[in-house]
Amino acid sequence: MSLVTVDKPDQFPLVSAEGIEAPAELNVTGTVNPDISREVPVISLASGRVVDIKTRLGNDVKKGQLLLRVQSPDITNAFDAYLKAVNDEQLANKAYARAKDLYEHGAAPQSALEQAEDTEKDMRTDLNAAEEQLTTLGVDKDHPSSIVPVYAPISGVVIAQNVTNAAAAGVTFSGSSLD
Repeated sequence: MSLVTVDKPDQFPLVSAEGIEAPAELNVTGTVNPDISREVPVISLASGRVVDIKTRLGNDVKKGQLLLRVQSPDITNAFDAYLKAVNDEQLANKAYARAKDLYEHGAAPQSALEQAEDTEKDMRTDLNAAEEQLTTLGVDKDHPSSIVPVYAPISGVVIAQNVTNAAAAGVTFSGSSLD
């Protein structure tokens, strides 16, 4: 048992507890508001058109559960940029190998080798950026699809639904949310 010490006990008179009659149900008017610090918005990283909604307002969801699918031209564009970056990097790599061989045999100046090496590095950087873009959008580069799944970031209850089938979803280029 813990003892509580009160500095000025005369300011807090003791009163005996009494039972009171209270109704089992109380009807009142009021509003219930969620704790906004615990709300987590769900935003598709790829903009596009909502093609399938798996959950509805009021549903309980688990972290990682599929919420909706978005058909996105962003994916098509990102995959196109990736394929072009793969081709450009392969071509730059061949040009660098050729320039290195020519330089080693005295048939090309060092400046040509340095330029080919710089171009190859630039193309490798572009390829890495294109791969990173696909990863950010959640696309497997070996099995691309223009459909982006959107998963629940946490477990909880859906308290707002701002999209319908065929609605726009995602982030615009200015960064404002459309969800």
